[in-house]
Amino acid sequence: MSIGKELYNNKDFAGAKARFEEAAKVATEYGNTEVSDEVAELLPTVSKRIALAKVNDAMKAKDINGVIAAYEEAVALDTTDANTALKFGQFLGNAKKYDEAVKYLEMAGRNGQEGNAKSLLSTTFLKNAADQLKAGKYADAVALAEKANSYKENAQAYLVAGQASQKSNKNADAITNFEKYLELAPTAKNANAIAFTVGALYQQGGNKAKALEFYKKVENDPQFGPQAKPLIASLSK
Repeated sequence: MSIGKELYNNKDFAGAKARFEEAAKVATEYGNTEVSDEVAELLPTVSKRIALAKVNDAMKAKDINGVIAAYEEAVALDTTDANTALKFGQFLGNAKKYDEAVKYLEMAGRNGQEGNAKSLLSTTFLKNAADQLKAGKYADAVALAEKANSYKENAQAYLVAGQASQKSNKNADAITNFEKYLELAPTAKNANAIAFTVGALYQQGGNKAKALEFYKKVENDPQFGPQAKPLIASLSK
């Protein structure tokens, strides 16, 4: 046992596990329940450390499938380990395995990492929404962006929802989402572009007053001003 503990402290987890198992075998033969019980308590921790070491090795080798397999092994050994579940969920989200990511992030949230899990769930749903927008799946993009905001409000989620709604010719929804985006990100690089778009959408819907309001926001913009000024003049008649 003492050699096993020394190996564990030196981070030789595989060696420690072998020594602990050997100690347990001998203890069982001699009826030493104290040692057997101690090994039973230590083995899950050692096994998890071995699995997490595999995660690190697979990460270094850029072996995505290896990372996933090792994380699955680690989480299975301790389903209440919120930190490991959180890291696994984040990894899966970055790997675009969104459904699996949600599963482990929710697990992390249930076991003490609610705040961080909500933040990462929002990010995960947003990434998925952006992918669906690029793929032309506009209804899915909107639904996923809304899901992202349900965990943590995010300006980019409103932008994605607005763009997807506009592509679907749902101009009222596009306006609502774009206005929320501008409210949350008034100094964004594309703020004037979005404001001009909102003005155009209002104009298409026959709302001259709101169209004017948004065109006037960009009348001094070097890019959009030249387009906005004649529209302002026309709508002001």
